[in-house]
Formats: sequence, structure tokens, C-alpha cells
Amino acid sequence: MNILVIDSHPVYRKGLAVMLNQSFPRWQVMTENSVYNGINILKNSKIRIDLLLFSINAQDEENFHQLEKILEYMADVVSIALSSTVDALYLKKVLETGVRGIIPKVYPIEKMTGAIRECWQGGVHIPIEVRKTIDQCRQQMVVANSLCLTSRQLQVLELIGKKMTNREIAEILFVSLATIKTHINRIYNALEVGCRKECIQRSYDLGVLPPPPFCTDAPVSLGQIIKI
Repeated sequence: MNILVIDSHPVYRKGLAVMLNQSFPRWQVMTENSVYNGINILKNSKIRIDLLLFSINAQDEENFHQLEKILEYMADVVSIALSSTVDALYLKKVLETGVRGIIPKVYPIEKMTGAIRECWQGGVHIPIEVRKTIDQCRQQMVVANSLCLTSRQLQVLELIGKKMTNREIAEILFVSLATIKTHINRIYNALEVGCRKECIQRSYDLGVLPPPPFCTDAPVSLGQIIKI
């Protein structure tokens, strides 16, 4: 069986490859540092990929679009997302791509290999924390609909909650600054607030903003990946 690991961090990527070789000695492990390079491997390599492990990053929208392409191209491949931190809406989008599981990078080796084996054998691995996040995200959508917020306005509100400026939000969503200001005015009216601080607090009070990520951004040491 052939595994393709996609992760931009060289230490984690190499450590994960070593762990997989130790835990699954009959599997051939290949690594790439980006989804773009992973797509090239799939198109040009004569080797069939059976299992895809890829890191997800809520801050990189372009990476997500490339990820959608690779998952579409690899529709018959078992795909698993590796996550260090994921917000609710992004997490929901990743699950909707059809991945077989989500594995937190902070998992100990035994738990990570067990989750990989579970997915390979036909199961679906979603941690309890992630399931709770999904449920909360669904509740969030109900509240957003009751406030007549559009999906785009909900995206803007999410980014406001991350303390991003109007210009940063416009760049991420590829729209004009004037468009973002219009969305924000409509969000303020819907929430009956007058500033960002009130907007964020009101959103949490109503449940329209998702909960904090299910795990932290603490760096993962090589010792967590490889048995020393």
C-alpha cells in the first residue's frame, strides 16, 4: 500500500513518515510539502496512492481550494485530515469534502496509528471534541438564519471574531473594502450593536460565533511523533 503525506513543516512531515514506517512496515510512504506538489505526484506518478494524510490550515483559503481539487481527483482514495487547530466553519467545510477522518496532531503515536488503521479499514474517525464542534456549528447556522445573516456575512463575522481588520478580511475573501464595510454594517444592524467589541460579545452570547478551536496551536515536538 502507498501513502502520501502532505505537510508544510519539514520536521513534522519527516517525523510522521518515520512513525508510519515503524508502525506499518509494509506500507510505502511518500511525502510532499504542499497540496500543489501532491497534485503533481498524482498526475505524473505511475504509483497508485491508497491513503492520503494531509495537514489543514484554517488561515489558508487557497490551500483549501487546492485541497478540494486533490480530493476530487482522488475520489477513490482514503483521505485523512491532520489538524493542529481548526475553527468550526472550516472544520465543517473539510468534513464536507468527504474525508474519512480528522486526526489531531497532538494525538500520541498509538492513538494516531489506531485512527489511521480505523479509517483504512472502512471506519470514520472523528474525535469527540470535533463532533461537539460540528453540533455547535449547526446550532450557529440556525441562529445566523434567524438573524437573516447570509453565508458571506457569517464568514465576515467569523473573521471579525479573529480580530482581523477590514482590509485583511477583504484580502482573504477577495472582495473590495467597501463591500466588507457594507457587510459589517448589516451585521451590526442584525445584532443591534455599534462596534466590534460589542459585535463579538453579542455573537458569543447568541451562539452565532463558533466556539474556540478544539485544540491549541502549541508546537508539536518530534518526540511526540517518533518513539525515541
